[in-house]
Amino acid sequence: MGARGVLLVTGAWHPEAAGGSLQARALAHACRGRVTLHVLATSRRPDLPAAFDDDGVPVTRFALVPESRASVARAGARLAAALWRLRHEVAVVHLVGWSRKAVLLSALARELGLRVVLRLTSAGADDPVALRARGRLAAWVARDADALVAPSPALRELALRAGIEAGRVRRIDNGVDLDRFRPASPVERAAARAALGLPADGLLALCVGHFAPEKGQRELLAAWARGVGRKGVLAFVGAESSSNPEVDAGYAASVRDDALALGLGDRVRFLGHREDVAAVYRAADLFAFASRREGRPNVVLEAMASGLPCVVHRLPGMTDDLVEDGVSGRLVEVGDGDGLAAGLAEAVSDPARRAAWGAAARAAVLPRSLAACAEAHLALWRELGAAVSS
Repeated sequence: MGARGVLLVTGAWHPEAAGGSLQARALAHACRGRVTLHVLATSRRPDLPAAFDDDGVPVTRFALVPESRASVARAGARLAAALWRLRHEVAVVHLVGWSRKAVLLSALARELGLRVVLRLTSAGADDPVALRARGRLAAWVARDADALVAPSPALRELALRAGIEAGRVRRIDNGVDLDRFRPASPVERAAARAALGLPADGLLALCVGHFAPEKGQRELLAAWARGVGRKGVLAFVGAESSSNPEVDAGYAASVRDDALALGLGDRVRFLGHREDVAAVYRAADLFAFASRREGRPNVVLEAMASGLPCVVHRLPGMTDDLVEDGVSGRLVEVGDGDGLAAGLAEAVSDPARRAAWGAAARAAVLPRSLAACAEAHLALWRELGAAVSS
């Protein structure tokens, strides 16, 4: 038997977008050449290729219709067969978030003598406390895993609260590509705005995230109208409709309606899902984020790496250890619309403060590089028996 690697299992893969899968893809590319990687993914889109090479990472994708028991059963059988075929090539099955397939693949991995890692992605969704509420099988996946990766202090605390031994909970922060996400020069900013059809002059605030009530775009827009109004442009980046069930097309339409009702139709831009999101950050002066539930928001890391001051909701153990209030931005309590409006107004009205906050944001995120994230995962996989080169 030769050197064995790692099987990444996720619910989506490029070009489909979800926070956990985007981070997994970045991690896979960062680890190329150090460990053999295979990816198994599911998809709601039958038009996407079933097997392909993603820049050196082999991906096998299985289409399914979650509402159809027959489709779910077929996909489950194919996933199990794929793991069986790879049983001599991998030592570790790394699950990106919990889903029904995690139960099947965890059980099969155990029968095959493979080690299992569960990466937690969102508080209230797949943390071990939430999994206990889903039932015994869901809770078993977390309880039986050899290691749980907690990308934020809040997710680690939830794992400990659920009774997971501290030695099995690994705090590995999400990683951000510090070369791709970087502060923009004036020339880069002007080029990015021109490419996006955005005004060359004036302040541009940016919010990134798919449209869903928990992401808080309506609250952000209302606070912008009260605190800023027509002094700048607010741009939303994120899918407004998608095969991803987390995207709420009706909610997206309501945000557009609100912008018109508030008289801001020409001061609010909807840029949709963007593959070139790093360039969009370089076009902006300010990042605003009113999400109410996260695990570890990649978009805040990306904005900070891009040198943007951040006005965000305080999510204990998820954003308040990233953004330092009054140093790299403003933290606002969830539900405090007046506080959010005041934080936005403060940032918009003071260019010198924005510059200082942005520089502090970039400095704060430097230890959370994608390279550091990759090294931490490689060390964990090596510990569990995968062959990892130095």
